Amino acid sequence: MRDQLADLVEGKIAVDDIAFGVVVSQSCDVQSTRFDVEPFVEIHLARSVGEPNGNYTNGKNPRIIDLEDTLEGNAICVRVQASDRLRCDRRRLLAIEPAAILRDTNIRTLANWTAKRYIRPALPDEFNRRFDAGREKSRKAAKMYGHDIQDFYVAIDPDAEISEAESYRVILIGSVTDDVAADQARYERASKAVTQFALALHGNGIEVVEHVTRSESLISLTDVRQLIRLDYDYVSVREDSTERSL
Repeated sequence: MRDQLADLVEGKIAVDDIAFGVVVSQSCDVQSTRFDVEPFVEIHLARSVGEPNGNYTNGKNPRIIDLEDTLEGNAICVRVQASDRLRCDRRRLLAIEPAAILRDTNIRTLANWTAKRYIRPALPDEFNRRFDAGREKSRKAAKMYGHDIQDFYVAIDPDAEISEAESYRVILIGSVTDDVAADQARYERASKAVTQFALALHGNGIEVVEHVTRSESLISLTDVRQLIRLDYDYVSVREDSTERSL
């Protein structure tokens, strides 16, 4: 596997700690016989990690994602960083037998995570500035309790730059899968993450007027269109860099 990865990356990135290469191109493009039309595939390079970090599960962070899956009947967890992605000649895959195929939920999560890097929303600079004081608390809460949270959604009023004398009013929703909602212990743990996040967000000109944990099946398309889906840059990137943004 390591030799095959080294051949694919052609020296563009070190592969000493890379465990897998995950093809992320559309399946029809990968299988197309028209190499002149679809000459390349995109590959995410993945590292093995012992346990998932709650900050990085379910695509919450736009730069890092942890995926739990199985390989040859054994449970594995791999970490993908957005910067470790490359394009290679699709013909190189002809001589490689896939080690595994990600389960459907991971395929959807990885596809959405890859796209989110380009379509994630921006929040008002003033809102970001006011939340500075709560970033560390929210990071800790997410790491301890947020493994089962799929996404955080917020409605912000007003969704604009405001004066120092004004306040932002926020409704916070933490979404979980139906499986988590049906498991009392996991649902309570997820709800604790939402509560702790709300406490970290509240204050310094930000008023959390409501926070709730909700199953994804109870979140409508209208909700998704009207709410802002937060990513976890603000709670996890600081572990590895000084970058700070929502």
